[in-house]
Amino acid sequence: MRSGAGASPRPWRRSGSSATPAPAPRSYEQLSNLDPPLRQALIEEIRRLQQALGLTILYVTHATEETFRLADRAAIMRDGRIEQAGAPRELYERPRSAFVASFLGPCALLPARVRGNRAETALGVLALSDTGSEGDGLVVIRPEDVLVSEEGPFGGRIERAVSLPSAWQAEIAGAGWRLSALLAEEPKPGALVRFAVRRVAAVPPLSP
Repeated sequence: MRSGAGASPRPWRRSGSSATPAPAPRSYEQLSNLDPPLRQALIEEIRRLQQALGLTILYVTHATEETFRLADRAAIMRDGRIEQAGAPRELYERPRSAFVASFLGPCALLPARVRGNRAETALGVLALSDTGSEGDGLVVIRPEDVLVSEEGPFGGRIERAVSLPSAWQAEIAGAGWRLSALLAEEPKPGALVRFAVRRVAAVPPLSP
């Protein structure tokens, strides 16, 4: 994860008879073991200092929250290689692989046949946020993009629900598919619900 303006000059240090650019400040998951209130305060302070001083900071983390709150640009790495880089929101909404989609937060990955801006799945035909590559692939559906409503075009059964600080995360399933939705009130397991899907991304199928 990288934070800072791209045009910010790097400091220089002298080594022997030559001048070399000093490395950008780095942090390697220094906040992971802190209590939540202190971690939140330090995240805010790091961001404030970075913006006030115009620093470029290289910050390594596995925490999605830190990525979104600190970074202007982020790089998701897999097996020592960059899988995808860009603004955190772009990576979240337009992942290029199932790995990136799953790394950045909960999501359902449903097998699909992609045709232009539509995907045929066991759930039904879904409109894609962007045109995907033609052929077999996966669609990415995040819980916040599943909108439970009596007028929704899709239907499923509540399998279970987990209490979160500000919502209930319900698992909804049907023939050949399973996804999650965020609900304001505790749902009843076994209840039938209707829903719509607001945003869908397509990614290549998983490697064998």
